[in-house]
Amino acid sequence: MGMFKKKVRVSNTKKPELFFEEEFWIDTGALYSFVPEDYLQKIGLEPSATRNLVLADGKQQARLLGFCDFQIDGLEGNIPCPVIFAPKGSLFLLGATALENFGVEVDPINKRLKPILAVIGGFLESSVCEFVSSLRNTQSCPEHSRGDASRTTLFIWRSKTAGLQKDVISKKSLT
Repeated sequence: MGMFKKKVRVSNTKKPELFFEEEFWIDTGALYSFVPEDYLQKIGLEPSATRNLVLADGKQQARLLGFCDFQIDGLEGNIPCPVIFAPKGSLFLLGATALENFGVEVDPINKRLKPILAVIGGFLESSVCEFVSSLRNTQSCPEHSRGDASRTTLFIWRSKTAGLQKDVISKKSLT
């Protein structure tokens, strides 16, 4: 099936004139993008944190994490993304966080990145309340009548797109 690459321009957020361009493998199985540390050092990127990772071979390893700007060929924007300082000689991987930042999903059959509709929590609020009320057999959403929307927010984040995945929300989770 469709593994493919996209050209990405990676630049230092504080010094955009420092950049490189490289072909990145699209890797939805990786949370973060993976860039050989020598490339990141050449553009003056400094790490801001450390992350414990499970690599593709199952090994656990702590790696440095930084933030830089990505421009993905064919997509609009120069967007800040987290990046892992990978060992020298590693593959360039474009991870799920960067794909989400750009608002795209992977179409592996046609080997392309497709824009997705961004769902903002408040947009679904009335639908969630109606769904919660129907599960509880009540007329209104108790979370909002008390002014406490935190439980409703949980349901919004459990939705995958503009349509709720009702199968993952059960009556038991509401009590």
